[in-house]
Amino acid sequence: MVDLLKLRASYTQVGAPVSRIGMTPGTYTDKIVGGVIIPNTLYPYTDFKAERTKSYEFGLSFKGLKGLSFDLTLYKSNTYNQTFLGTMPESSGYTGAYLQAGNVQNTGIEASLGYGHKVGEVDFSTNLVFSRNRNEIKEMVKDYKHPDLNYTFDIPEVSKGSTILKVGGSINDVYASKFFKKDGNGYVYVPETGEVNMEVGKPVFLGRTTPDFNMGWNGSVSWRGLNFGFTFNGRFGGIVTSSTQAIMDSFGVSEASAIARDNGGALLPNQGLYDAQKYYEMVGASGESELMGYYTYSATNIRLQQLSLGYRFPAKWFKGYIRGLSLTLIGNNLWMIYNKAPHDPELTPTTGTYGVGNDYFMQPSLRSFGASIKLSF
Repeated sequence: MVDLLKLRASYTQVGAPVSRIGMTPGTYTDKIVGGVIIPNTLYPYTDFKAERTKSYEFGLSFKGLKGLSFDLTLYKSNTYNQTFLGTMPESSGYTGAYLQAGNVQNTGIEASLGYGHKVGEVDFSTNLVFSRNRNEIKEMVKDYKHPDLNYTFDIPEVSKGSTILKVGGSINDVYASKFFKKDGNGYVYVPETGEVNMEVGKPVFLGRTTPDFNMGWNGSVSWRGLNFGFTFNGRFGGIVTSSTQAIMDSFGVSEASAIARDNGGALLPNQGLYDAQKYYEMVGASGESELMGYYTYSATNIRLQQLSLGYRFPAKWFKGYIRGLSLTLIGNNLWMIYNKAPHDPELTPTTGTYGVGNDYFMQPSLRSFGASIKLSF
């Protein structure tokens, strides 16, 4: 038996302002330092367009079969007109020029499966949710002809900290480019002085800060005014990095550095021990983004997100003076069932595009308890 069957589709197009700090479209300003005008070395470009996102969404909702429900959503969005800064030859008289290009695509799926039923005085329901999103850079800057200049720009990739943006990758990719110097056999090179060194090499892909997928499970049971509810959340896949751990290691105030000192040194795989202080001063190096390969962790985590217990008092107890009274106790973020990272992977130090997934002395996640009273007359 089908109680509800609904198909839906939508198309939206939204704009966003230029996302560069300190730049106001339509203006061109020279700095004044010590009363002296410092000419702006960037070519004036006043015809900025809004960053444009086009989105498609398709969905299906179903209810029936005596309490079964199902919902499915598929979506795709493409964002255009990202703002880049291209370099120019010295002969032009400018160091660079702004230009707008690029295409970043997001595709994803959201699904939920639920069931609810009543057996006697017991009413229960449960719901399983699943979501997955994929981000891909479809286009950077290729053969871009500036509207005011007789010049063509090509920007195959952009580096920003530990992130490298390039076609085929995502805006959440994390790379490391600094490692121990190796010998021809792949071992850490230890010269006669005994002092190992770091070297900058070809960037190595570490992973993405976005999960492979998210899952959640919630349920509720009620009986004679007593209500109980729970929610479990899980994030599977992806990585996080920790500048906090790196800096604490470099200053020798972390648990890892203390263990290394107690053991007589830090272990170089298949090569024995190396002086703990020298080792952690190099790999920690005040949290350099190029060294994050030594401080990368799985972002997979499973937690008991919420528990609630409530009671609705019978109205007859109040002899008509009060129509209803209910009391609910709630606890949030109660139990981290599985987590291998040194911090909560769900926390983020920024609401921007970059820096997500890196812990830089963030506040720890909080466990909270609360109560609510609902009274009606």
